[in-house]
Amino acid sequence: MNAASLAPDPPAAVRPGEVGGAQSIKRAMAVLRYVASHPDGARLRDVSRDCGLNKATCHRILAALVEEDFLQPSEDGGGYILGQEALAIGWAARARQDIPALARAGMVRLSVQTGDTVFLSIRSGLEAICIAREVGAFPIKTLTLDIGSRRPLGVGSGSMALFAFLPAAERAEALDAVEPRLGAYPALSRESLVALAERTRHLGYSFNDEGVIEGMSAVGVPVLGDDGLPMAALSVAAISTRMQAPRRLEVVDLLLAEARLLSRAMTGTR
Repeated sequence: MNAASLAPDPPAAVRPGEVGGAQSIKRAMAVLRYVASHPDGARLRDVSRDCGLNKATCHRILAALVEEDFLQPSEDGGGYILGQEALAIGWAARARQDIPALARAGMVRLSVQTGDTVFLSIRSGLEAICIAREVGAFPIKTLTLDIGSRRPLGVGSGSMALFAFLPAAERAEALDAVEPRLGAYPALSRESLVALAERTRHLGYSFNDEGVIEGMSAVGVPVLGDDGLPMAALSVAAISTRMQAPRRLEVVDLLLAEARLLSRAMTGTR
């Protein structure tokens, strides 16, 4: 299987029952996230389908975002890409704290030490988004996520490391939102995510044993803040034969060491 060819997961559709200005804002944000996850351009029909909007509503939202320069037409004129205002906001957020830059040295160390692919993920609402990746030297690559790829919270090792260490109420809210999307992941269910989260909290790391892509496994650890909540997650993915014990535990130890270093860098503690 060529994991690199897999498309990023679409963002969650707007939840029913929300009305007024909040509904409009959430719809616009869902559209903006969707376009952001498709750097080559997102077409109206795809945005409409994957964001759960009818075409007329979707077209109005896209037009408004273009007018405000958050989106712009793609070069071929058939879709939409991020506009200057969206990029400016991203640059401002990055200037505040460049998490990939803080994590880069540790991720490089992990990719050299393990030979496998290392991912850095953060939470974005009820999803996890990959914000950095380092590829190791092992010949068989596990490029299961691109930078910018999104997955529902709990789906995948990095995403589970973020999900499992959230407060119970936030985990329950996330499960309610994620459950309708689990059809895309036949090996997962609400019950299995609950069990995986409990196991992750108990062990201190997540283990995705071919739960997303057959033949590929991964381990992940949270990067915790001073309040004990996850700020980010580091994960290592490999073909499943490379994630058997005892090697898996060796990789986890390396991840935990780098997560502690990144936590200190992000919080400014020693």
